[in-house]
Parts: sequence; C-alpha cells; structure tokens
Amino acid sequence: MSKKYKGMTVNERLYMSGLADKFDLAVQLKNVQQATSILQKVELSHESILEILQSLRINFEFIAITPDENEIVGNWIAVDGKVYNDQLSNRIEYLIDNCLKKISTDKSGWNFLYQDINDRRFWELIYRNGHYHGGGPKALYFIEKKVAIKKYNIEANNSEILASSE
Repeated sequence: MSKKYKGMTVNERLYMSGLADKFDLAVQLKNVQQATSILQKVELSHESILEILQSLRINFEFIAITPDENEIVGNWIAVDGKVYNDQLSNRIEYLIDNCLKKISTDKSGWNFLYQDINDRRFWELIYRNGHYHGGGPKALYFIEKKVAIKKYNIEANNSEILASSE
C-alpha cells in the first residue's frame, strides 16, 4: 500500500482520487460493496472502512418490512481477507430479532418459516449458497400462506400462526 493519502481525511482522499462523486452515489444507492471498494482504493484501514460502513447502515438496517417488499437478499463483503455481512444481511438479522416470529423449520433444517408481526405476511429464510461455510448469506422471501402451510407441513389453525387477513 502506498502512502499517497497519508494524513488526509476521508473526504480529502475521495476528492484527490476523483472518487468523491462515485462514493456519494454508492452511499445514496446504499451500495455497500461499491462504497467498500472505493474506500479501499483511497487506502483506508480495515478499521476505518468498518466504522464508515457501520455509519452507512444506521439509517437502513433497522427498517421494518414494507408492504411492497417481496425479497431481502443479504450478501457478504470481503475486506482484507475477512468476510462481513452487508447492510441487507444486518437488516435480516434485525428483522429476525425484532419483527418476525419463527413458525417452523423445514425437513432439511436449513429453511425457516417466519411471520411478520406487523402485517402478518409469511417469510421464508433460506441460505442461497449451500456450498459456503454456514450456508452463505441469508435471504428472506415472501411466501404465500397456503404455500407455507403445505411446504412446512403445519396446520392452518396452528396456534403459533398469528391471525392473518386472508
């Protein structure tokens, strides 16, 4: 790593590199992967990048599921040879802990049925990359109630299911 940007603030580094506008766009679009790549190009330390990424997530990851959402797909970010959750993965964790009620697990043990405690819709948590350690990043997909009942072999009047409008 060169010392081209030594002693400069993040904004100075972005300006001097000509990447300020690209970084601003990445932030506006909440594209953590692009923002990470740009921050690496301006020679920020691993710790600084993580701190900045955390600040970018604050206003996004703690949002409940909106009625127009049908999928929330997390990803991993590689920084200095280590892998971290992106903002959508962090949001999925937040939703599981605060907004979703676990209803069932499928026969494989890798897919989980949840119900949104706010709008009562059903969500399936899956691991899209089974070949990765731990199944890879998590993804949540909306699933119709009748499909959920059949796939997860649960009774429609199961007391674990929150009353839903259907």
